[in-house]
Amino acid sequence: LRCITCSPSHSNLLKKEFDDFANDERLKERGEVVYDLETYEKALSNYKNDSLFNIFKEDELESIGLILFSGGEPFLDKKHKVFLKRLIDQGYASKVRLDYNTNAMTLDYELLEIWNEFRIVHLNLSVDAFGNLNEYIRKNVHWEKFESHCETLINHPKTLVTFQTTVGALNVLNLPQLYAWTHKMTRNKKDPFGNPLSR
Repeated sequence: LRCITCSPSHSNLLKKEFDDFANDERLKERGEVVYDLETYEKALSNYKNDSLFNIFKEDELESIGLILFSGGEPFLDKKHKVFLKRLIDQGYASKVRLDYNTNAMTLDYELLEIWNEFRIVHLNLSVDAFGNLNEYIRKNVHWEKFESHCETLINHPKTLVTFQTTVGALNVLNLPQLYAWTHKMTRNKKDPFGNPLSR
């Protein structure tokens, strides 16, 4: 996605725009930094690192209680499924809680099946507004697809779902409508994390 409230370390599709902006002579004269290039490069290298999930020795796997997968977009990273299958094969999955920060624009039905083997799956879904305004703020989001994916994720037997919103001038007046939508979406599922707009 190309969320207008993000930086390149959260969406590499924004890098060219930020680089163009960073080359503005007025910013250079003032010594202003548009984004942290080191953070961006580290995030990108982690994503490309095939061995990232091989850092655990077999005897260390049994001590894992919680794993957080964050973005970019973790549902696009096929390597993490291999790691989850490894935990299942070793018999450790039922003790592990999985946490995801996701934009929910991609659904992997094999992953949904894999989740059934784990203790619980907490999904923190990024949404910045209701309907068309969310599509504007989070470029390349299609509201109907997002809503359908949310419904699938909320209704999965192992998931607990919360929503994360970046509040700003573009969406502050839309928050009551967004809150009503999140309440409607989660009304039939117990939410132990409190307010659907969790952060």
